[in-house]
Amino acid sequence: MMRIITILIFCIFTLSLVACQQNELFDETITSIKVEQWESDEEMSTITDESLINDLTAELESANTASTANIDITHPDYRLLFFKW
Repeated sequence: MMRIITILIFCIFTLSLVACQQNELFDETITSIKVEQWESDEEMSTITDESLINDLTAELESANTASTANIDITHPDYRLLFFKW
């Protein structure tokens, strides 16, 4: 009985560690972000400020997300393209 309890505690501990891992979206350093209009692909702006890019990528990596695969929503006005050099 004690062995089963030990294995159960170990499994719960292992699963909790796996669930707490951070999802790294950006493996490499982003050097610029290009902002395009969604419909026309027209370039609106390019962000090259390193501190702003770091803040944005940190916010994206820690954001709570959900799938929008089955939701009928309109496209956003702008598209962000992340570049690394």
